[in-house]
Amino acid sequence: DVYTGEQVPDGYRSLAYSLVFRAVDRTLTDVEVETHHKNILVHLEKTLSAKLRD
Repeated sequence: DVYTGEQVPDGYRSLAYSLVFRAVDRTLTDVEVETHHKNILVHLEKTLSAKLRD
């Protein structure tokens, strides 16, 4: 989902993603999902200068 409105500064856009975390053989723990989620955010911050909106 892409949003470019008054709350988003000029030259920026707000992107929304839906992610599904799963394993074929078991249920993932909250810690496993949080770790992967954090790693994704760090990668996006480093490679695209992205930041998570509040």
